[in-house]
Amino acid sequence: MGYNDEILKKGSSYSSMFKELKIKVILKSGKAAQFTELQCGKLFSGEQSGIRLTLGSSFPYTVKVTPPAADNPLASIEYDLITHIKDYHKVIIPDGGREYSIRSQLVTFWRSQSSSCVSNVRMPLYIFTGQDYFTSMAFGIIGENFETEFTTLEPRANRALIAYMRRLSLRIKRGSELYPIPHSVSGKNADGSIQEYLFFQ
Repeated sequence: MGYNDEILKKGSSYSSMFKELKIKVILKSGKAAQFTELQCGKLFSGEQSGIRLTLGSSFPYTVKVTPPAADNPLASIEYDLITHIKDYHKVIIPDGGREYSIRSQLVTFWRSQSSSCVSNVRMPLYIFTGQDYFTSMAFGIIGENFETEFTTLEPRANRALIAYMRRLSLRIKRGSELYPIPHSVSGKNADGSIQEYLFFQ
């Protein structure tokens, strides 16, 4: 088995700890659709309010979003990952700012809701290391470079005991209210569709 085959095999096995993925799509007009109870490794194709979403079954997982019409383009795509907390050692955050080294400590990372915008991002992934210092869980979006917000939703308390909830919720929002997905990206395809890749292992 080659290196790439081993990576794909690991990606498939890691997805077994996955709990839930939610994807919310907002159009320039303000119209929105939310797709819930999605599972990595399970093919999905659905439509809400004319907004179409497909999720691939192979790692890294293809995500394709298509608006009802090209003249009402995609403004943002919001990915919410909800999974179980394992016995993590540290976290490598998608940020190169002044708090980068401080927030690698989990007690600090859990402290409060925080966001990291694309101007600070050095690597578009959350990486949690295990007690053996190897990657235990990673979550990110691979796609065009535009404004992206990374937010920790749960847990949100400044104490390590919050981990008893065993629930970790992270959000990656592609395109913000101030800086929606640029036309150079949303207008690239005739149907206004955008395709990117969900990295979860």
